[in-house]
Amino acid sequence: MNQISRRTFLMTATGAAGAGLLAACAPVAAPTASDDMAADAPDEMAAELEMWTEMATSPRLEGMNEIVDRFNETHPGIKVTHSGFSGLAYEQATKTAFAGGAVPDFLQTDAGPGALSAFIEADQLMDLTDVVEANKGAIYPDALDSVLYRGSYWGAPWAMTIANLMYYNEGILGEHGVDPASLTTWSAFTDACQTFQDAGVTPVLIGAKNAWPGGHWAQHLYIRTFGVKGSVDLFLRGLYVEHESEKRFTDANGVRVWELIRELLDKEYFSRGVLSDDYPIAFGKLFRGDGAFFQTGGWLLGDWFANVDAEIDLKFMLMPAIDDIAESNANEVSFNARTLIVPRESEHPAEAQEFVKWYLQSEEPHRIWYNYMPGEAPPMPLSTPMENLRPESALLVELLDNAPALTIMIERAIDYNIGQEILWHGSSGVLSGALSPVEAAERAENLVLDWREERM
Repeated sequence: MNQISRRTFLMTATGAAGAGLLAACAPVAAPTASDDMAADAPDEMAAELEMWTEMATSPRLEGMNEIVDRFNETHPGIKVTHSGFSGLAYEQATKTAFAGGAVPDFLQTDAGPGALSAFIEADQLMDLTDVVEANKGAIYPDALDSVLYRGSYWGAPWAMTIANLMYYNEGILGEHGVDPASLTTWSAFTDACQTFQDAGVTPVLIGAKNAWPGGHWAQHLYIRTFGVKGSVDLFLRGLYVEHESEKRFTDANGVRVWELIRELLDKEYFSRGVLSDDYPIAFGKLFRGDGAFFQTGGWLLGDWFANVDAEIDLKFMLMPAIDDIAESNANEVSFNARTLIVPRESEHPAEAQEFVKWYLQSEEPHRIWYNYMPGEAPPMPLSTPMENLRPESALLVELLDNAPALTIMIERAIDYNIGQEILWHGSSGVLSGALSPVEAAERAENLVLDWREERM
């Protein structure tokens, strides 16, 4: 893998509250070598640690297990046992554990201040600032700031990938004379959708039964209507009560988000079963060649590369810009990231932090993960290239490197609960016809206003 070398933070867009959510490009130093990591572990440890992740299926489970095995080999005083849960089961297990059950010694969760703030405000996480500051080495600044909340670090960055990608079936586009290089604007995208519909081809595959795929459409369109700076500024109103902004969810650009989704629905560009298909069913249809476009993030590449029976040539591009909005930029990136966190009630906090240190200092776990999940880039530049890098992975890294601005997924730049209500449940309302675009925008604004009033 080519060294990723062009990320740092744009600190001035939204003031102090927004620092760490926006990024542009600049070099980062190479990481320290990993050979001496075992020597840094505390002496005479004999601790057995429990680690939870949402890595329950191939290839993620194998990747995580190999990482844990490697840590155990190089840290003989500590034994980590990994338990992987499926997505919804994992969310429920972590909620139950933090609500009073038995928490693991450390676990994986989504990065982003909005994703972490509820744990932090409830005093459920260990402040890892001292560990991170002492060991952050060459971790990319935007990866580090994905675990930053109110001036403290609360986790160890895991992996980064682009979230606002549009996948397309290259064969279908070629057959119908659609040049993917032309699809940088919304009008060009919808013109292509009409071409496919006229030919009897499903334009856009989606499976929003579990709400989040529709929510992803909404959050990526907020970035395209308000721009990265504007969307972060807007959403931070629901994370920091002291954050002031003139932007509102009911602004024209906010209503436009829902109008664009409703347009795809009304013109029947979405596949049938919008709210009855789940995500696996939808990407199964993509792999069978049943539609032209599919929106999701770089994490799909791991599934794609592992699918030896795929029947299509799969490519991707960034979500298109909205034609008549000056703030819209088809090169701005929303990224997803994971992190390791340590509960305050961990039975082995010192040993859990040894794993955190290893993740911050060593390339090894990130190289292992990238071998299994080549759509998720390491949070650090690598000292030597990855072997057998596929062109799709190289393109993903190139898009990250060259983004004029990037942000953590904006559902993580707002209180987690109201973010879900605005994006996930709001999209379900619009896709079902229960909410008009104006009603969805008004609902979003009222959710933020109510949240702010409760805290003032």
